[in-house]
Amino acid sequence: MSYVPQAVQNYQRKSCEGLSIWLFLLSLLGNTTYALAILVVSLDPHYLAPYVPWLMGALVPCVIQMFILYQFHTVVW
Repeated sequence: MSYVPQAVQNYQRKSCEGLSIWLFLLSLLGNTTYALAILVVSLDPHYLAPYVPWLMGALVPCVIQMFILYQFHTVVW
């Protein structure tokens, strides 16, 4: 959730100046692989139920990070 203020600020300024695209790419990669590490063990709901907080903690930031990468794409390139 810490990326939400950054996404709002980028939108308001219409700029991604000062941000490292590598930070967001590597963070997205890390969160994605973390979620996949949980999901590849089993997709059984009884197995996944205790891991829901960890999955949400990894996948929700992925959505926000993809939005910021979209902002990089539309603003910078």
